[in-house]
Amino acid sequence: MEDVEEKQQEKEEAVAFSSQMEDLIAEYGEDESEDWELVDAREVDYKLEENLDEQVKEWGEQMQPKKSLLSKLWEFVGTGSEPKRTQ
Repeated sequence: MEDVEEKQQEKEEAVAFSSQMEDLIAEYGEDESEDWELVDAREVDYKLEENLDEQVKEWGEQMQPKKSLLSKLWEFVGTGSEPKRTQ
């Protein structure tokens, strides 16, 4: 009998939590705007996520500006440590 009561309690808690989340989203979430443009929509494939994360990381690294010799020297003098090497 306790199992039934525990499951009922868990179900009620889940419903209450879901309701609270819906309220938070309604209060603080964004409304869709007609000015927004969908740029990508596809099914999620969790097997590919690591590969896609690596691609995004590489793009971010490529977007970083190259440091000049003067900025590398300034960083070395300011921190007392060798600056990170960039390609």
